[in-house]
Amino acid sequence: MSAKVRLALMVVLALAQLAVPGTIIAIHESVLRLGKPYKFRVAPVDPYDAFRGRYVALGFARTQAPAAPGMENQRGPAWARVVEEPDGFAGFAEVAPKPAAEGDWIKVMISYAYRGTANFRLPFDRFYMEESAAPEAERALWRRSWRQRTSQEAYVVVRIRGGRAVVEQLFLAGVPIAEYLKQNPPEKEQPR
Repeated sequence: MSAKVRLALMVVLALAQLAVPGTIIAIHESVLRLGKPYKFRVAPVDPYDAFRGRYVALGFARTQAPAAPGMENQRGPAWARVVEEPDGFAGFAEVAPKPAAEGDWIKVMISYAYRGTANFRLPFDRFYMEESAAPEAERALWRRSWRQRTSQEAYVVVRIRGGRAVVEQLFLAGVPIAEYLKQNPPEKEQPR
């Protein structure tokens, strides 16, 4: 094989290796820019991922919807139609094996479907933030959401487009979590 052919193959291979992450990033950014925003109520915890760092794990209050006929006792992947509820937060109108042409649908994992209702897990369950701020964000969410019983104050805005969902921002008391932490600095813990 000549040197020119080898060089051409290496260039093609390098471009292919750059195209894959570039495509993933472009799709993600497209959803963030053009997707319809929905607010989901959350219940947070703060775990650590050795490969991706600190994040705030998200649990959601509304993760069930009417199941389409024939989905009794089904588990696994399905599609949920996202709607905006009267309170301004996201809810789900139905769960079906395939998305319909109209509406915003996201792929979910059914935990169980029984008596016409499907319970499921959402495809987004983490909010990544600056590593040193994540533990304080979890503590702030715990103080505001759990102790004060005001979970309506903690929510994420998720953009949905073409079946894809991307978490845009985590809010506490109506402001982005990073801004909330700046406005409400952590309390110094007293030695025991």
